Amino acid sequence: MDTDCLIGVFRQVSKDLDNQLKARIKSDGLPIIVSHIPLFYTLPETGESMPFNEITRDMAVSKSSLSDILKRNEDHGLIYREENKDDKRVVNFGMTLDGIGIKKALIGIEDDLLLELMKDLSEDEKNMLDTMIRKIAKK
Repeated sequence: MDTDCLIGVFRQVSKDLDNQLKARIKSDGLPIIVSHIPLFYTLPETGESMPFNEITRDMAVSKSSLSDILKRNEDHGLIYREENKDDKRVVNFGMTLDGIGIKKALIGIEDDLLLELMKDLSEDEKNMLDTMIRKIAKK
């Protein structure tokens, strides 16, 4: 890892977290892949549905990629599809109870990974890091 370059450090941390996340998802037996995680943060946790085009926009993925993601997770019973009540041409998707359970499990895994990542930081340092990263991410 190139520690002289801050971008290299960010890439390494991101890669390490991604690998740890993949390992935890596998060891916990969750039927999802890392690239599908944004779906569970996009769909309402209440189980309500949202239109396909809204999901595409919010996740910033192509329609064909989203179709594949939705199909895989629908096949696993994690999301459901329904016709839009106002426009029969529109298809809505929402999380099933199992999907909501996956989201809760993901939150727990991410919390565990962050605790491990920041175990050597003081509370002030953790708060400062959180603030700075969120500030950078807004740009």
